[in-house]
Amino acid sequence: MGVLSLVVVVLTAMMLSLQLRRVITHRALLNARQSAEVDMQLAVGLFFPPAPLDGDRVALGSQGATGGSLFSNPVVRKRVLSATAWTLDGKVAYSTERGAIGTTEVLPATARRAASGTALATVAEASRVRNDNFTEDLLQGSSKVLVVDMPFSLTGSGPPQVVIEFTQPYAPIAAAVRHDTLMVFGWLAGGLLLLYLGLFRLVAAASQTMRRQSEVNRHLAMHDSLTGLANRGLLTNRVAKALAAAAKQGRTVALLLMDLDHFKEINDTLGHHHGDELLRLVGPRLRQELREGDTVARLGGDEFVVLLPDAGDEAGALAVADRLRAALSQPFDVEGVSLDVGSSIGLAVTSGDGDTVQGLLRHADVAMYAAKSSGLGVRVYEPAQEVDRARARLGS
Repeated sequence: MGVLSLVVVVLTAMMLSLQLRRVITHRALLNARQSAEVDMQLAVGLFFPPAPLDGDRVALGSQGATGGSLFSNPVVRKRVLSATAWTLDGKVAYSTERGAIGTTEVLPATARRAASGTALATVAEASRVRNDNFTEDLLQGSSKVLVVDMPFSLTGSGPPQVVIEFTQPYAPIAAAVRHDTLMVFGWLAGGLLLLYLGLFRLVAAASQTMRRQSEVNRHLAMHDSLTGLANRGLLTNRVAKALAAAAKQGRTVALLLMDLDHFKEINDTLGHHHGDELLRLVGPRLRQELREGDTVARLGGDEFVVLLPDAGDEAGALAVADRLRAALSQPFDVEGVSLDVGSSIGLAVTSGDGDTVQGLLRHADVAMYAAKSSGLGVRVYEPAQEVDRARARLGS
């Protein structure tokens, strides 16, 4: 989740960066165009001094005087590389490339678009500069120039009659873009870093909560909700693994199914609360008599099962059953009330011939019934007990 939030933040930063760079570049070009328009207003009066119009023909100014006047301004000279003025039919009315004045040429695409009445600012190669005095050092380290084309009406109203084009160094504009971009990106990076840290903490906390809840859910799915002992599902899984290991290693697996004596009377006399508290105490009491690898499970009601994955032999399993029964015979202190609880235990051990989980559980259940009905406390499964159990069920 932390990686996912980082990816989201990075993608967001990339999209914002692209958009912000476009906005910053557009703003820089707009500022440069507005600055060029101010210079062009000055140029119009220099290129085309007041003079009577000969029909629709534009009167040309004195190229020497106009050029000198325009570039005598140090501010203009620093930011204008070249200037060209065309009439709409493509005739060069003025140019800092003196040999082009008076010639007719095809208007550049940007000049044609500007002739429709809209000023344009575009970035082009340095070859667009038309100036007899042009040198590479005027580009200020960049190979690009800004080209500004603007239409003018010499009569002050009506449709445009000329288009003036200025070329300017792009290096100052690029530097301004870099400066603004770095400043904005710095703030953006800092903000997104704080956002990511906040998101990371939230996501980490949510992930930790989800992991804990998942662990709780897994535990609840495999454990008895009242006692916290293994439930039937977990017991079945562990018995299956024990049987598989025993088949490979030649070990004996034993199941001890036990039923508490007099539990119904305790529930009826003291109430279910005392009965539940008694059931919670059974697991720890049994665990004290078992090894680390043994399992204690509750099947439901007052029935408990102990799995011995390595019982040794039947005699060893019987010894464990006797210890467990003795432990359960000791009084239980339930909220100040001493309760004596006996138990009946049925023992089933593997025979090494096609043992199954359900078969072992059934054998233990049959043996437990035999122990309870005989009053002997502990009984080992024998096939003859199946008949007695079947008769008892039919009789009931």
